[in-house]
Amino acid sequence: MAPHSVLNFWEAIDACDVVVVASPEYAHGVTGTIKNALDWLVGHAPFAHKPVAVFNPSHRAEHADLSLKEILRIMDARLIVGACLRIPATRFEGTGQEMSEHPDYAPLIRQAQEAIESGGDDKENP
Repeated sequence: MAPHSVLNFWEAIDACDVVVVASPEYAHGVTGTIKNALDWLVGHAPFAHKPVAVFNPSHRAEHADLSLKEILRIMDARLIVGACLRIPATRFEGTGQEMSEHPDYAPLIRQAQEAIESGGDDKENP
């Protein structure tokens, strides 16, 4: 049987309409924490075909971004293309609210939000 924390994670995944993954890059890959969380979703049927947005907080972290998207495709997630963004925010020191209002980030965040709210009409096929 899965640990209680995993059961809670599965319940949260089951209840959501869209999953948003924000992942930094670590040694040209996905962090161990995110990979471990995704491993608990492998074979969890309600995750299959779930719309997913991927936010990458660095414009240079290409390896993890590509790797994460490939992992999610293999897991039958439906990537919302317009909500999969590389937001160059590694040096931003403000709050989330300040970022959402900042002229460099607001258009990107708005684009992702609109893609998610549209129901992910631009989803990739796995």
